[in-house]
Amino acid sequence: MSQLLRLKQQLSVRSDKEVAELLGLSARAFHGRKERGAFPKEELLVLKQRMPQLDVDYVLYGTTAAERLGNTERLLDFVKLATDTVTTLDLPVEDQRSLQLVLFAIATKNSAMVRDELARLRAEGEASASQVFNERVGQAAGRDITNHGKGKKK
Repeated sequence: MSQLLRLKQQLSVRSDKEVAELLGLSARAFHGRKERGAFPKEELLVLKQRMPQLDVDYVLYGTTAAERLGNTERLLDFVKLATDTVTTLDLPVEDQRSLQLVLFAIATKNSAMVRDELARLRAEGEASASQVFNERVGQAAGRDITNHGKGKKK
């Protein structure tokens, strides 16, 4: 569901014109923003002052503030568990740090951080990310964690 649809739901209105009026925009200005994909966040925050029951988190992100807090707490629990687990592996401190960064990036869906950290590992002379994972983490964990050819591109 889009931000606009969630806003209409929160405001109990059906038309863009009604939304525009409540946001203090002309129908034309609102339509222009809609065409550009520029959601009127500042106007939404001003509207929140007049309508305290408006759930801005739900409109913008699709989740309530309470849900986002719960998600953050679960993420922090995961990061702590991953960090504690990585420190038990018999790896050099720098490798532990790299693995922690990769796990954190995966948990937060930060693909740029995952890519950058793996690129840094490759630049340090490792043949590939899978080799780093298999050789360092797999050996430290005392097991072979290769794919055995499944899903590998040739």
